[in-house]
Amino acid sequence: GKAGYMAVKPLSYVPEVVLTFIGNATGAAIGGFLLNLTRLGATLSEKATAITATKFADSPLSIFVLAVFCGILMFTAVDGNKRAAEKGDFVMSLFIVVLPVMVFILCGFNHCIADTCYFFISKCANASQAAVYFLCAVLGNAAGCMSVPMVKKLSFNKLFL
Repeated sequence: GKAGYMAVKPLSYVPEVVLTFIGNATGAAIGGFLLNLTRLGATLSEKATAITATKFADSPLSIFVLAVFCGILMFTAVDGNKRAAEKGDFVMSLFIVVLPVMVFILCGFNHCIADTCYFFISKCANASQAAVYFLCAVLGNAAGCMSVPMVKKLSFNKLFL
């Protein structure tokens, strides 16, 4: 969701997003790996393998489009949380994060970081499929995130110019 601000912030903001992305992907990978070391590992691995197989069977265009929808939801969560926190509304801050996350999970949208966790839990061995999937999901998530502030900016400019 944080990537959405790249559409309206200066280029100096990009390293912060890249660092956040690397940290989140690394954390998801480590979390997935560690979950495999627990008593839940076998059950989670079985479920994650089914999810991963479905995602890998998808076309690159479908992966991208589903990731765009997820990106829109993630920007909504991040931006809404930021606005609620600025007003000191803790309850709204939680609600505005949880609801979009629930929607993207229930809809089956693609989230590059969450899916990284699935790949590690499922012990995904197909690096080329994972790379294609990950690239499509990252680009789709970024496009979806950035579309919201870009549309807001364009709409605002057209209304008042």
